Amino acid sequence: MVTDNESGHFLKSDDLAMLREFLATARLLGDTFENAIQLRVILDSNAIVSDLIWLSKKRIKPEARTSIQELVASQTLIPYAPSVAKLEIEKHIADVALKKGIPEEQLRNVWANYQKSVHFCDVEIETQEDNARVRDPNDLPFIRLEEQIGASGIVTNDKDIAAMGGNRINFDCIIQLRDYSRAKHLELTFGVGGMFLAAISVGAILGLVKILQSLIQAIARLPPWIQIMLVAGVVFVVAHPKTRKVVGDYVKSLGAKIQDGVLNLKEPFNEALNKVTKAQESANASLIRVQEIVQGDKRVPLRVHVYALCLASNIPLSIAQIERKVFAAGYKTRSEKFKSYLLSILKKDDRLGCTADGRWSIIRNQSEVAGH
Repeated sequence: MVTDNESGHFLKSDDLAMLREFLATARLLGDTFENAIQLRVILDSNAIVSDLIWLSKKRIKPEARTSIQELVASQTLIPYAPSVAKLEIEKHIADVALKKGIPEEQLRNVWANYQKSVHFCDVEIETQEDNARVRDPNDLPFIRLEEQIGASGIVTNDKDIAAMGGNRINFDCIIQLRDYSRAKHLELTFGVGGMFLAAISVGAILGLVKILQSLIQAIARLPPWIQIMLVAGVVFVVAHPKTRKVVGDYVKSLGAKIQDGVLNLKEPFNEALNKVTKAQESANASLIRVQEIVQGDKRVPLRVHVYALCLASNIPLSIAQIERKVFAAGYKTRSEKFKSYLLSILKKDDRLGCTADGRWSIIRNQSEVAGH
């Protein structure tokens, strides 16, 4: 599952993580922007090993990544795995290296780097409850962890997962998610680039455009990236339903006044608008196909969101950080008392503890209980 330059794609979606966090913080923009989806998934051992083999044996350029790695970098996927998966991979890594003709030290180095981005969790198995659906006992920790954190599914090629009640996410779905992330990244980059223009009144926008008109020759001398951001801003305003008609009509009249030899906004404007439209269409099409597999419309309780987010954090989180991450993960509410409700959820979960400065984390040993 190669990405980046080796696959012929040059658009990276890494910045989508930053854009998602920004939109989760600025919740008032929710009516304007549709935030990018974020899915918690369980990585099966076979999915991880498949990535390790490609990275160790088939990768040509050092910076190339697998699709899973790209999705993790963009935070479209938040990857978890039961601790037994780590032990299983380490147990068999020498055999994999020998079978695939990979130097063992090289494979171990790739594995050491890869596992840094995966959240490994201890999982307790209730044997009596699970016996009825067991086809492969080794799959139970993955299915149990999926339930505990409200994950969208398990990335695997193991068909027993679905037979035992887990939601199997195949590798074709991963490719669709990668395409979605790239398209959504482009869409939000243009949208956020024009956010400040959209935030002011239409009258103020027209005033700003008039000022730009008087400075059009100076704009032509600006660095290309600044010109692109100005175009992106205008594109977003015109693409936004509430301002499209008024500003669009004015841009048309402005375009007629631009003379040869200075910056011509018409062509880059149309090109940028076309790219935004295509990005929106591509993102929506990929999302529809993904949701058929990952069951993205299922509602996850807030307490499950909170537990999973704390489980994935290496440091205690403040209330504000948890709130932002909850919304970035797709939780929605219009309650004006959400922070109070969130605090009550935190206090009721005996798996979580509070530090002296009001931050929350998973209780991993008894010494952490004191501040709860």
